[in-house]
Amino acid sequence: MRIIPSPEGGDPLIQLIELISSNTNNFVAGDDYWPNQIRGVGSVSFPAQSGFDPWHKLPVIRMIDAFYSGGTSWSDLPYGKVLKTY
Repeated sequence: MRIIPSPEGGDPLIQLIELISSNTNNFVAGDDYWPNQIRGVGSVSFPAQSGFDPWHKLPVIRMIDAFYSGGTSWSDLPYGKVLKTY
């Protein structure tokens, strides 16, 4: 989803974009990537509330897993495809 605000204060351009393709995405892990993947005990909280991105409205029912992804990595994404303009 991308939202591009109007420079004139009008309605923003809102589009659903498809970017994921296993054939074209290029994920590269740096030398420190794999040693910095950590699984352990975790928690979930939403201390800030956002009307734009209201994840705080979803109740946390059960923690299934906790995972931290650290280290250097990057992806080159291809040009996307507009699936829907709202």
